[in-house]
Amino acid sequence: MKKIIATSKAPQASNAYSQAVQAGNMLFVSGQLPIDMANGEIPETFLEQVHQALKNLQTIIEEAQFSMSDVVKTTVFLSDFYGFELREDYDRVYKPLLGEYQDPVGDYEEYDEDGFLNDEEYSDDEEEFDEDFFDEDECFIDYFTVFNTIYSQYFPENPPARSCVAVKQLPKWAMIEIEAIAVK
Repeated sequence: MKKIIATSKAPQASNAYSQAVQAGNMLFVSGQLPIDMANGEIPETFLEQVHQALKNLQTIIEEAQFSMSDVVKTTVFLSDFYGFELREDYDRVYKPLLGEYQDPVGDYEEYDEDGFLNDEEYSDDEEEFDEDFFDEDECFIDYFTVFNTIYSQYFPENPPARSCVAVKQLPKWAMIEIEAIAVK
């Protein structure tokens, strides 16, 4: 027997799918974007988006009378594993989680215009390095590390199995979407 789970406390599903479906002792939660229900918007930073997507997931799971500890599998879609954020956002949002910012790039002259290490075999001597590629107002963020740190707060013990993939684009230009399967 199939039971549709819906709550107004999480982003609404379109006509084409449900927020979640319960089938016996199993719960299948559709992918949750990081839409903040207080204002209907997606937070600006990746860290805030991760928290919001996980909160939305948790809200639906709890609406079905399940808990995060019942989750056996998640699938996570990230728009990218690495990115750049404004330095002021790092200081405001990431610093409490990751500590003082340390530039992982170091000597920019070792990197090409795409931010990758130069390799003599592949380097193009005719192209000059664009020093403006690394904006002083931005900082490099390892989104995968940030994601894992926050994710572990929602699954502190016996975390579920998980797949995590980078995709070309997510709806509403979100940076993350998470779906889950839970079993009681």
